[in-house]
Amino acid sequence: MNYSSLKAAIAISMTLFFLPAIPGTIVKGKKIALIIGIGKYKPGNHWPTIHGDNDIDVIKHALVNTGFSENNIQTLKNENATKAGIVSALKTLLEKTTTGDVVIIHYSGHGQQISDMSGDEADGLDEALVPFDAPAVPDKSREDAYDLSKHLSDDELSVWFDSFRNKIGISGQLIVIVDACHSGTVSRGNGTIRGGVPPFLISTSIQKKISAVHDNDESGYLQPSVARGNNQQSKFIMISAARAEESDYEYKEKQMGSLSYSVADALENKLKSSENSFRDMFEYIRNTMAIIVPSQNPQLEGDKDIKIFDGDILIQQPFYKVLGENNNKLLEISAGRVLGVTIGTTIGLYPIGTRSTEGKTAIVTGKVTTADYLKSEIELDRKINPDSAKSLQAFILNPVFDNSRVMVFFDKIPDEIKNKVQTELSAKKIGIVQDITNATLIIEMARDKKDIIQITNALDRTPIVSPFGYKEELSLTDCGGNVTGRLDAAAYIARTITNYSKNNVLKNATFGDNNFGLKVRVIPAKINEQTNEAVLISGQPTIPVFKTENSQALLRIENTGLSSGYVYLIEFDPSGKICPILGFDTEIKMEPGRKYEVNIPGFAEPFGRYLMKGYITQQPIGSELSLLINEQNAGARSAGSNNRLVSLLGDLIANPGSSRGPNLDKPGGVSITNFSYDIVNE
Repeated sequence: MNYSSLKAAIAISMTLFFLPAIPGTIVKGKKIALIIGIGKYKPGNHWPTIHGDNDIDVIKHALVNTGFSENNIQTLKNENATKAGIVSALKTLLEKTTTGDVVIIHYSGHGQQISDMSGDEADGLDEALVPFDAPAVPDKSREDAYDLSKHLSDDELSVWFDSFRNKIGISGQLIVIVDACHSGTVSRGNGTIRGGVPPFLISTSIQKKISAVHDNDESGYLQPSVARGNNQQSKFIMISAARAEESDYEYKEKQMGSLSYSVADALENKLKSSENSFRDMFEYIRNTMAIIVPSQNPQLEGDKDIKIFDGDILIQQPFYKVLGENNNKLLEISAGRVLGVTIGTTIGLYPIGTRSTEGKTAIVTGKVTTADYLKSEIELDRKINPDSAKSLQAFILNPVFDNSRVMVFFDKIPDEIKNKVQTELSAKKIGIVQDITNATLIIEMARDKKDIIQITNALDRTPIVSPFGYKEELSLTDCGGNVTGRLDAAAYIARTITNYSKNNVLKNATFGDNNFGLKVRVIPAKINEQTNEAVLISGQPTIPVFKTENSQALLRIENTGLSSGYVYLIEFDPSGKICPILGFDTEIKMEPGRKYEVNIPGFAEPFGRYLMKGYITQQPIGSELSLLINEQNAGARSAGSNNRLVSLLGDLIANPGSSRGPNLDKPGGVSITNFSYDIVNE
């Protein structure tokens, strides 16, 4: 990441986001909804008949049973759901909306990708809902005859959503549910697919004629009443039927949308408590859809840990998805070393809706036997049906943090380099091994370049620093890229491995208290240079990849707990060097529910995998974290700290080869979160 640019952007934006919570009475409003269902499309527009119109009554029945008045539910069906009809209904809904309202917009019908008119999509395609009168394919007999005005694009929808959120305010909710193809980014198989046709592309000449903002009523564009991203917007939840690249299959037995059925089933039959969150609701939806349409993956985004149809935030102890039984007959979960899951960690499986494990008994427990980067194998205390296990949630009960000694293997390194490095590493209690299978790091000569040394991670053979010549002097740089000194190759290797060993402790320690929660993400985006607005790019892998040219992103930090706390953010580059990002120059305290975002303008070397760690703490610990990061004897000095986190980390750093659990007798509420991403050569 471009450290200097990011630090500058953070300094400018701090005054906008880290504001005290605005006092006042929380306004509770009414519950209103718009349900759109299209099954039969305009003749001649080449859309196959589906059953989107069947979804309307099912969703309406579920909403009425959860407290919505029929008088506050508007429906739009088939020929009434034209582009103009939908826009008119949205305007009517917006006019009815007042502060504190809960607003639901539900769409069931076809979805389609179309030409990107605003230039904000990496793949050149917008995602769109398909009203009754929108065609499926261009009319080749009439070149440039259609300008996409009958489709409802994600760009148009985002402006509508902002307008609703601004009017509802911070005490209300906007919930959007989309049961259509390509719904994973508009922020339907088994026979019947809701979409499934190629993208609708229009010519460049037509694109040039279309203004970015339309003024006529049918366009659907509406300027938001308050600037986007302000701190008083309503909470926002979006549930979509599938990822952007997936088809949305209907539930064949019921002749209706798979997502619509699952939403209604969750609301009417699964959610039994007034304390349920949208995250709980989504877990039920995901489990149901895994049975009726196993090939697709529903998506949830937004403020997950708030009460359903209520403005209150719910504290959610982190949990992880149970993936099922693997070939070794062991249970797998979607959490690994990046989330602090290590061998020996105790895992408990609990029902959906478990907010905290405190005072509750697990259905079954087990210990981690193998921990990969993103997932782990669990040996359970007793046998459980794998399908039953997949309907449960995995919680970390007793974490184990270790300072496993870094073991180094030399592969054909010149003796004058090898001997110097061995001497220094032995003094630092870093082991030297003769068998590569026991190694943590490998120091080796590059296969394709003469006289070039590389230091690689033994697990996946990825380099932890850029390769270098063994006869040259190497520059030491700070986080801003400034040269702070020069070392010969042997000293550079020893220093790199020593820092890697010490910083491994800081990288691996991840745990949290029940009242504290923090979420950190680096999200691929495209930044508008004129407005500085970040448009998120969807369809990214779990660990996103950024290039050193033409890659931009949004850094998002959220306080997801019930308590305010001091926030610190640090980043590990591929060599393990730590760069302080946030909270060290100026103490930052975030209120519950507060979100902080800043644009990342670009990325720079070194190449490799980065780890970003966020801490939210009850008491400020910036000076003690700085000590752990920067000083050689930091471990010994910090081991006796009165703060639980600092004491744990200091103890591990001071004692290579040791393992510890968090000391529950020491004070200091804290939660730690991790996020990884890769920077690659263009």
